[in-house]
Amino acid sequence: MLLALSIGKTAQATASRFELTWTSASVERGCITQDELKQTVSARLGRDPFAPVGHGEIAVEGRELPATSGQLRARIVQRDRQGRVLGIRELEATSCEELRRSATFVVFLIVDPDAAFGGPTIAPARPEGEGVVEPPIVEELPHANGKITSGQDEQERRSASGGRASEVAVGARPPAPSAPGLRVDLGAALVVSNGLLPRPDVGPALALGVVPLALPIRLEWRASYRIAVQTVEGYDFRAVQQEWRACWFRRVLGPTFATACGGATWMAILPEAPDLARGDQAPKTLFSPTVAAGPAFEIGDTRLSVDLALAFPQPRYAFTYREEGRPMPLHEVSRIVWSLGIGASRSFR
Repeated sequence: MLLALSIGKTAQATASRFELTWTSASVERGCITQDELKQTVSARLGRDPFAPVGHGEIAVEGRELPATSGQLRARIVQRDRQGRVLGIRELEATSCEELRRSATFVVFLIVDPDAAFGGPTIAPARPEGEGVVEPPIVEELPHANGKITSGQDEQERRSASGGRASEVAVGARPPAPSAPGLRVDLGAALVVSNGLLPRPDVGPALALGVVPLALPIRLEWRASYRIAVQTVEGYDFRAVQQEWRACWFRRVLGPTFATACGGATWMAILPEAPDLARGDQAPKTLFSPTVAAGPAFEIGDTRLSVDLALAFPQPRYAFTYREEGRPMPLHEVSRIVWSLGIGASRSFR
């Protein structure tokens, strides 16, 4: 079993309550269930350390990932109440049983690291002259082949346990966390808008997002192409748009996040009407600040989102056409252009 640790802030069991969520690969193929994992950790700890979802100080979010090269995979992420990532653990195993043991040990280690390594949270006072009693071993860390040997492995386990107990006794702090890195996701959306073209418009959009794992922030670029659903006086209009957003998100319940975004947008109106008044036949470009908000849902490496965005374009172009030699008003860009987007994206690291 390969265990790659990106350890963030260590959370002490006595200082906070934990909430645990686990997403299985599928009902048929999943190795671990949320209830099973909670029961196993609680039984080994001798108490229930888990709070209801949405009420914990620290969220422990685990999910099974698609298998690669015959290896079962899972990822466990720690977050604080603001959604900031405190640590990431990547697990690999050759069997469901090995993956269950690994996940149980990692969650146990997060909830109460001292108990996991066999030491008390606060070292008890000992009479002077009394020898140091080695703490008991309460858990074995699985190896890559799923087997535990009694020679060198036992010595390594005892050395690790003794080192952890010594740290607790003298109040030593764990090493500084390594940088968690970035998450990149690529997705598509369907966008419906009103106010930019003479009639409501609809079209596809592509989105590229970057999330620094240590911050509850998402940076996003989005491009869309939209077509008016109806012509006006026989004239057809289309539009292209690019948006640059910085979004703040916060987990509100399980895999559900609330997001709020701000940024800028560039829009171009493309009239397909040769009979428009002179000057109105060419494409028109507009710039605007934009704000957006909506929910997002994370299921494994898939992110689903719904957002309502408002733009305030400048300048507000007015289009006219000629009828019997006289200019006639056709369309003026609205003060506020709203759009509703429904999208899905896939995360990559």
